[in-house]
Amino acid sequence: MAEQALIRKEQQVRQLSRRLSEQEEEKRQLEESISQAEASLRKSNQYAFLKQIIVFTFMFRAETVYVTEFGK
Repeated sequence: MAEQALIRKEQQVRQLSRRLSEQEEEKRQLEESISQAEASLRKSNQYAFLKQIIVFTFMFRAETVYVTEFGK
C-alpha cells in the first residue's frame, strides 16, 4: 500500500517536472518573441523617424528653391 502511494507520488513528480520543463520552454519562446517584436518596433520607429527627416528635408529644399527662384 505504501509502495503504491510512493509510486504514484513519483509519477506525479515526473509529470510536474515535465510540465515545468514545457512551461520553461514556452516562457523562453515568449521571451524570444517579445525580443523580436521589440527589435521590429525599434526598426520601424527608426524608419519612421528617417522618413520624417527626408520629408522635412525635401520640404525645406522645395521652399528654398521657391523663395530663391520666384522671390526675386
